[in-house]
Amino acid sequence: MGSAGHTSLIMGLAIDASNRIVAAGYADLTGTTGGTHVAVARYNSDGSADSGFGTNGYSTFAMLPNGSDGWSVALQADGKIVVGGFSTPSSGPTQMAVARLITTGAPDGNFGTGSYAIVNFSPFADTGGYGYAVLVQPDGKIVVAGTATAGTGAGGVALARYWP
Repeated sequence: MGSAGHTSLIMGLAIDASNRIVAAGYADLTGTTGGTHVAVARYNSDGSADSGFGTNGYSTFAMLPNGSDGWSVALQADGKIVVGGFSTPSSGPTQMAVARLITTGAPDGNFGTGSYAIVNFSPFADTGGYGYAVLVQPDGKIVVAGTATAGTGAGGVALARYWP
């Protein structure tokens, strides 16, 4: 994903039904569109960029305005791509997040709010969170795992499940 931003990092991998590699992580787009963005790339089985995915084989997007990182990726049975991670709002702590893309690499507007969902841990006295792992259950439900945070202190294990 080197061309996806100034600095980019792959954090998770998956193999789709056509044996293509789907990589998720983040790209630092500071100076162009600002902050970090979730970055997802798809590679053909020979390692070349899949030109039918996103722009030149990759897609970047922000969830909340002050940075978004993808840390894990999972694939739904229909080929849609689910990315777990976190995002930071204009004010307040970083939030656990999950996003979904359609098979072409475009954000899935039928998921969450504009293709992503932010986990609200405030009912549990936690103010933020980080999503480090995502999976799609056999019944299609999406599970994000990570940690919840309480202010500047440590939090606990956090799990969130979504109905697709």
